[in-house]
Amino acid sequence: MKTAEFAKKYEFAVGGARYLCSKLSTLAAVVAQDGLHGEDSVQLSRPLLGVVGFMGRMGDTAELMEHLSEDGQNGGNTYYLKDGRIYRDASFQEAMPADWTDPQARVFQLVPRDRSQSPEVTAEQLGPALQQIQGVTGQSKVDVAAHSLGGLGARIFTTRGGQGIGRLMMVGTPNLGLRAATLAEWAVTEGIGWAMLLGNLGPGALPALHWLRAIDDGNPTLETLNAQWSEHKSSLEDVKVVGSGGRVTATSDAAGWGDGDGLVNSASLALPDTDVTVLPGTWSQGHISLMNDRQVFREMRDFFKWTPTNPQAERP
Repeated sequence: MKTAEFAKKYEFAVGGARYLCSKLSTLAAVVAQDGLHGEDSVQLSRPLLGVVGFMGRMGDTAELMEHLSEDGQNGGNTYYLKDGRIYRDASFQEAMPADWTDPQARVFQLVPRDRSQSPEVTAEQLGPALQQIQGVTGQSKVDVAAHSLGGLGARIFTTRGGQGIGRLMMVGTPNLGLRAATLAEWAVTEGIGWAMLLGNLGPGALPALHWLRAIDDGNPTLETLNAQWSEHKSSLEDVKVVGSGGRVTATSDAAGWGDGDGLVNSASLALPDTDVTVLPGTWSQGHISLMNDRQVFREMRDFFKWTPTNPQAERP
């Protein structure tokens, strides 16, 4: 076996095992913390669209969406946009009529066509989704909270002239790419079965992994997108990147490991002319849980200018 190939396999195995352990501990912590119970109830002045990331599930934003719509606030329901239809349930059984409108509806979730889809597909979905929300609510702008690769999709949409987003928050978005994606792309391309099984990956994931590979490992596609960002972000009212630190995370530098959320290293969050907040990290703050995290919720509350309707006591 060639030394370089062995090194990649070893790095993939160690990194994958670390991430899986981090993911399991994070999921356990999320269950223990009882969602966002006890956080401020808030009123949204305009609609919010949640966008999940690579291999994302509806559960990745469920606690956030539930908190925003509980007790009848903000329209009292999360609405799911899937294949040109709007559903009032996460199992996509209760479709709303085509002419349905509700000026009070505020909480919406974009459903990916495929869990491993590329950010270009997400960008294609955003235009029709924003138009649907505008038609339902009568609002001209929609705020977007995008997790991980979903943030790249929102950026592609904006860079290609897409309109309709008011404020954009990217949560755990690897704007400089991921070492884990570099290794995953290699594993799928080489057909390394055990690695693909470990990462739940197949050939259909390659377009997304092509976007996600680390810039330090060579990613001209992402470099070009970043070079266009300062010019095109002016179409947004405001933009912010939020991520988490405190966990050993794979990097592409000589050290091989650095600070991050277990998947996205903190340095990879950076974008030109864009506010970046790296949270100190808590026991429940792994990459998969960020959209449902209490500290991230508070960042959203302030950034999107949500109005507290029953402010809770000041917290540390």
